[in-house]
Amino acid sequence: MRLLASLSTALFVIAIPLAIISTDVRWLALSPSFYENGQMKFGAMQTIGLRAEQVQASSRALSSYFGSHNDLASELQKQGLPADFFNERETNHLKDVKVLLIRVLRVQQIALGYGIIFLLVALVLGPRNFLRRVSRGLLLGAGLTVVVLIVFGALSFADFSDLFLMFHLVSFTNDLWILDPRTDYLIRMFPSQFFFEAALTLAAYALIESIGIALVGAGLSVVQRRFATQRAD
Repeated sequence: MRLLASLSTALFVIAIPLAIISTDVRWLALSPSFYENGQMKFGAMQTIGLRAEQVQASSRALSSYFGSHNDLASELQKQGLPADFFNERETNHLKDVKVLLIRVLRVQQIALGYGIIFLLVALVLGPRNFLRRVSRGLLLGAGLTVVVLIVFGALSFADFSDLFLMFHLVSFTNDLWILDPRTDYLIRMFPSQFFFEAALTLAAYALIESIGIALVGAGLSVVQRRFATQRAD
């Protein structure tokens, strides 16, 4: 029984960084302002010659495409852009990105689902057990998230290009992600600097959320100690 309890708590600890990071990835991927700000900052209007309204339209189309079952062409047309705004290679790569985001969604659902089940079971087992296990799990999960972020940050600042390359090699089974800046919009709209800043943004949000979770865990730990003291008296 103790082994099962320890295993369930360990899975809860692991679920916390998975839930935080997957949620933040999806939030960025489905945010039109995320794409629009990146294009404005890194010169899509200059390198491609897009107008401001085209930048906004393409940003809305991408976020809607990743968050729906619609095809890219229909989303582009819905925003007033031609269906062939992106060429065939870019379109196929974006299909792969969408599949990857669906996998991220599955991770998010599993992590959040397990977290909810863990909390409910701990609550059913009694307030003392709930406070002890949940506070410990939250503190350890927040700590694990911070460790992951530190390692990710160190690797990013050491050589983001190599890390970005490794991400593509692991995430995709083809070379459609290798784009030509002379012919392909995507690489000019979203150069590597865009993804570096996106990674930093994601890490910043995850860090803030981890601190919040740690504070909740610390608060529950204080309540648990007071609860234990009262029972002892």
